[in-house]
Amino acid sequence: MELMLDHLAFNIQNFITDPAKMVLVLLSILVLFYSHRALSSARTVRSRVAFSFLHVLSIVFPLLLFGISLTCTQLKMDCSVAITQALAFSIPTAIILTMLFGIFIVPLLFARKSRILAGKWVAYTRATASNLGLAKPPVLYAFDSGTPQAFSHSFGTPAIFLSVGLLESMGNSEIEAVILHEIGHISSKSSISKLVFGILSRFSPLGVQPMFHALISDEESIADRFAVRVQGTRKHLNAAKRKLDSF
Repeated sequence: MELMLDHLAFNIQNFITDPAKMVLVLLSILVLFYSHRALSSARTVRSRVAFSFLHVLSIVFPLLLFGISLTCTQLKMDCSVAITQALAFSIPTAIILTMLFGIFIVPLLFARKSRILAGKWVAYTRATASNLGLAKPPVLYAFDSGTPQAFSHSFGTPAIFLSVGLLESMGNSEIEAVILHEIGHISSKSSISKLVFGILSRFSPLGVQPMFHALISDEESIADRFAVRVQGTRKHLNAAKRKLDSF
């Protein structure tokens, strides 16, 4: 164990004493702070997703650079290509990580544990989506949880997930308000960016700052305004939120 630690310390020393690699690490840190700041002022979903990707890229690149440098040192290979390899691998890695976690993994995990709803709430959702001119009406799922919860995603076939606890504890107007709120996310495609922000708030080195949570709150406010506009009152949405917050 001591030999392994000594070997790791030697490789770290070699890495941090390489001027070219340190310049690239410093540039990554600058990009990390720049993308963080740019996210706070971005106003469109497309720009927010783009800056989120840039934020992930600035985290992934130095880690890959160190990993490739460590590998080529252990294998006694020419490490002059480590920078090029890290650049080549970090961009697709950042894209894949952003898409996998933000778009595929979480929705698929919930979809596997859920059942497709039928009946009046499906009819209500389809009618509302049709009135909005959405290309695809969201698929409505119920997942097994006694806690009132709801979320949505808009990638591919849009979907809205409602917990059994929500359906059993709320009145019709409150459930309508929740569905409208989630349709608001889908129509503005903010469900993607909201999910990515939630992931970055947990895994980004800057996640301890309140900015990501402020961005999520901003997306929530947009969806709230949509639900209130359609229902013509905030009463039902507020009642639904009180029940959601009570758990």
